[in-house]
Order: sequence, then C-alpha cells, then structure tokens
Amino acid sequence: MDRKKDLIRDDQLSPSLHGTTPATPQSMPELETLVALARKTFFAWERLRIFYNVALGLLLSLLTPYVLSHGWLFITEVGRVVLKGGIVANILFFAGPMVETYLRWHGYQSKWIRWFLLSFGTLLTAALAFSVIGGVLDVHDW
Repeated sequence: MDRKKDLIRDDQLSPSLHGTTPATPQSMPELETLVALARKTFFAWERLRIFYNVALGLLLSLLTPYVLSHGWLFITEVGRVVLKGGIVANILFFAGPMVETYLRWHGYQSKWIRWFLLSFGTLLTAALAFSVIGGVLDVHDW
C-alpha cells in the first residue's frame, strides 16, 4: 500500500468560510462582507452598552437605602461585589453582538433579535446581580 496516497496536505485541512477547503481569492469577498457585518453590529451594540449599564445601575440602586443603613463595612463589602459583578456583566455583554453577528451571517435578518438579546441579557444579569447581593446579605446576616 502506498502511504503517500493516505497523507493529507496541510492546505487541505485549513478551514475557510466554505467548509474544509482552503481559502481562495474567490472566498475573500465573503470574508470582507462578514467583517463589515460584524463592525456594523458591534458599533450598534456599543451604543446600547450605555442603556445596559444605566438600567442595571438603576435596578441596583433600589438596594441603596438598605445598604447605607448597615454601616461602612457592609458598604465596602457590597461595593466590592458590585464592582466585580459590573466587570463580569460588561464582559458578558460581548455575547450579544457575537450572537447577533452569527445569526445575521447565517441569513437571519429580523429586527427584533437585537432587542430580544439586549432585554433578555439585561434581565438575566439583573437577576444574577440581585442573587449575588442577596447572598452577601444572607452570609453576613447584618
């Protein structure tokens, strides 16, 4: 048996936009279109980040009277939790434009997808934030 026939060249394995065939100059316009789509989607989501942060801030501000009534040590503890949670929330916000770009790249062009992802993500993040802060309140039994 000739082993050379069984070997696969590296250029046969490199993935492209068309499955497992190598990228060719003909596939480059599709890549440029994907980049343009991603750029447009990510810029639109960056404008929504302000709404996202304000909405979460307003929801968390509902806890302010309770937090302030328990002294500086408690305020410091909750502040650390909120700061870490805010950083994680903004990192997870990145999932929205990634999912939207993926769906639009595959032809799903509905206008409501961005608003659904933003609304669902904001509500999920708010629920997680209240859960974590509620855990801080329970653990310290203030």
